[in-house]
Amino acid sequence: MNTDMGKGVYLEASYNRDVKIADDAASADQNPNGNVYKKAQEVCEPKFTRYSTAYLQCSLSELEKYPAASSLITSVNLPNPKAYLHSYVSPVWSPDFAGFSILVFVAIALLIVIRLISLLILRLILRHHYRSV
Repeated sequence: MNTDMGKGVYLEASYNRDVKIADDAASADQNPNGNVYKKAQEVCEPKFTRYSTAYLQCSLSELEKYPAASSLITSVNLPNPKAYLHSYVSPVWSPDFAGFSILVFVAIALLIVIRLISLLILRLILRHHYRSV
């Protein structure tokens, strides 16, 4: 019946979606200079044909021209990852091959126990009857 899920099911896609929403909300913070990363890219992209160390240096020098409004890392409120871990209770019995096999085993074992008890009762009755005769 293999229904044990260990720690549970982690809803990774839901967590990633909520992290993106929180990141977008934090990055939508109103900066008086506008989107400085886009401005730096507009300045440096025409100068370089591919990504390189020189492109990175150009981008960093353009970004240093603008003061930081607020730290994006401190302004992001990420959701709690433990809220996305769900543990489900495994069923005692499931209607598959293993479940029906257990059901048949229990029925046969119950019949055997009932038969043994009835034989013991019959033996006691017969022993009591023949002792009095």
